[in-house]
Amino acid sequence: MDRPTGTGAGGMIRARGGKIWCMYRHIVLLNLKPDTTDAQRDAIFDRLRALPAQIDALAEYLVGPDLGWADDNAEIGIVARFASRDDFETYRDHPAHLAVITDVILPVIESRRAIQFEE
Repeated sequence: MDRPTGTGAGGMIRARGGKIWCMYRHIVLLNLKPDTTDAQRDAIFDRLRALPAQIDALAEYLVGPDLGWADDNAEIGIVARFASRDDFETYRDHPAHLAVITDVILPVIESRRAIQFEE
């Protein structure tokens, strides 16, 4: 499959050969239980940030803590970019992703919100 090589207008990606790809975003916002330790929080960031090296379906992957600029924000934000729904489903169902959820997120999660949309 001819993979994207550069961003064009409107979030589209132009692949070799001129084919235009539409991109999709997956955004997750997490809040953790009040008794979550720094070590548990660090483990979430470390394990999530390791996923791009393990899952080729990720076109882009960003993970970060809230900057504290506004009240009532989520604590952790995750933004992933995919070339297709198939790529999203590959990521969603990938054993490395599921292990992060099971091992380090579920034990400390208070709430989760997510959305997927087309760019």
